This record gives sequence, structure tokens and C-alpha cells, in this order.
Amino acid sequence: MINLFTLGKKSPGTVLILTLWALGLLAIFAINIGIGIRQKIVILSRLEQRSQLKLIADAGIKKAITILNADSKSNQGHNSTLVKMWKYNNPAHFHNIKVGNGQFDVSYTFVGQNVSQLMKRYGIVDEESKVNINTADADTLKRLIVYATGLDPIEADKLAKAIIDWREYGESEIVGFFSDEYYENLVNPYPPKKSKYEVMEELLLVKGMDPKLFELLRHYLTVYGDGKVNINTASGYVLLSLGLNEELVNKILVTRRGRDGIEATEDDYIFQDPYNIAGELAAFDEVQPNETSMLDELSINEKLNTNSYYYRIESKGQSLNKEISQYIRCVYNLRNNKIVYWQEK
Repeated sequence: MINLFTLGKKSPGTVLILTLWALGLLAIFAINIGIGIRQKIVILSRLEQRSQLKLIADAGIKKAITILNADSKSNQGHNSTLVKMWKYNNPAHFHNIKVGNGQFDVSYTFVGQNVSQLMKRYGIVDEESKVNINTADADTLKRLIVYATGLDPIEADKLAKAIIDWREYGESEIVGFFSDEYYENLVNPYPPKKSKYEVMEELLLVKGMDPKLFELLRHYLTVYGDGKVNINTASGYVLLSLGLNEELVNKILVTRRGRDGIEATEDDYIFQDPYNIAGELAAFDEVQPNETSMLDELSINEKLNTNSYYYRIESKGQSLNKEISQYIRCVYNLRNNKIVYWQEK
């Protein structure tokens, strides 16, 4: 057996080599510890940044709710041009608003005439400007599907019935439509819900729905509200889905947008009385008797309104260099002063 002590006495160079080898091991060990500590510091720093950005995004949510409540308590109430601008087209209060070491944006995708005319706007989304999939009948859904997706009317009718079948209890709710067998025979089977939709993404489980169709439809559908559509904020496709003809819808949109032809600007017109929409419209354009009948019928059947209470707010908190972001999306019930949906990502 080799005696290291003896070897060291005979060979000082060997001792030096062993010493250097030991120091090298210690250096590697120290570097590994340092790397581990650095990684933990980076992770903790990221977590702290995320936490701060979440608070910044939350500030955007709170500001939007504050504006909504201030508008509803003002003498003008919901129905004024100023209120409409503050809600839906307000970059001064919702774009690049600095908070601490970051900033927030409250924004949404505004749909023009159709989904090919999408633009970013700073403000909130009126959920009652859309068709409610928990209350809409098959004809309304069919018309919307045809207009928004270009789907063949026969296929659109099948999809509309499938959407209703998902929420209705019992096969007999839609005469001649049977879907339970379809869901039972899927590779990964599941039963239809037979209850109200709670989130829009449930539509992706419905027979005939796919991600492409969902993307085309999601701007026009909601699960919130009582089913009445706000004529002051509804898109052209939504108004057409209610059974109004294209000429009448165009008159409504032109009147609503004012002289500049742009939605949510200072010259917009706001309809005030859901039971006298035709009378108000007649002050700006000629309204035919059949058009008056269409509007009156929708109002009597409680399909139209001029106010809304459910709003979607999407806030993005980001660092000033915009490298890190935190999103919060919620739906706020103004009537009850309550957040009914919350998502963070």
C-alpha cells in the first residue's frame, strides 16, 4: 500500500498536485452552489415581478369598474355619448397607464362590419351587445352562424340545434334532433350537459363545432345577461341574427355612428327608449312600416334593450420594458356590483 505521507516526503510535487486537485474540486463545488443560488435568485425575482404585474393588471380592472360605477351613478346614466366613449374608446384612461414599476392596458378586439375588420381598442366589452347562447332560439343562432362563418344554411341549422340541445334537458326539446348517441360513441365519450352554458369554451364540446368556427363566432356570443341585445352596441351581424333586414340594420348603424361614421366617438347617437327605437330612428332616416313592425316586435318580445349590465374587462400588466406581462380577464355585473368571472394568465 502506498503511504501518501511517505510519498509526500519523497515527492513534494505530488503533494502539490493533490492540493491543486482538491482546490479544483472545491472550486467546482463552489461554482455549482453559486449557480444554484443564482437560479433561485432569478426564480424569486421572476415570481416577485409576476406578483407586481398581477397587482398592476388588477389596478386596470379596478379602474374600469370605477369608471363603470361612476357612469351609472351620473345624471346621464348609461345612455350618453360621453359614457359610451369612456367605456369603449378611451385610450387616455386605459392605454399605457403607469403604475409603480410597470403599466397596464385595458383593451379588447373591436369587430367592424365582420371578423375581417378587427381592430384593437382601449376600453371594455359590452357582453349584452351579443347573442346569449343560453336564451337564443334556433333561428337566431342559425342566422348568426350563416352571417359570421359563411356556413351552408343546412349545416348552420344543424349546429344551431346542437348548441340548443347541449343546454336543454331531454331529447324531445328539439323535434327530430337526437344527439346523445353521438356523444356516447366518441373515442373519449362524454354526455351533453343538459344545463346552461357557464363559459363560452363549452361550445367546443358541441357536435359540429370546431376551433375555426368557434374563433369566427366568439365575438358575437355570450353567456351573460337576460338575452336582451343592446341596440346601441350590437354589431351588424348580431342585429341581422335577430331577424332585421340588411337595409334596416344599415340605417341603425349609420345613425348610431354619427357624421364621422366611427363607433364610440363624440358624435354618436344613443337610442334611449327600447320601445320607441323606430320613432327615434325616424328622426334621422326614413323608416318603412314593415321596419317599424320588426323593431316593435323585437321590443315587445323583450329581445332589445338600450342599456347593459354585464361587461368583460381584459387588463394586461407589463414591465416598462414590456418584456414580461400578466393578464387578467373578468366579467363584471354592474347591477349587482359583482365580479362573476375571473381568469389570470
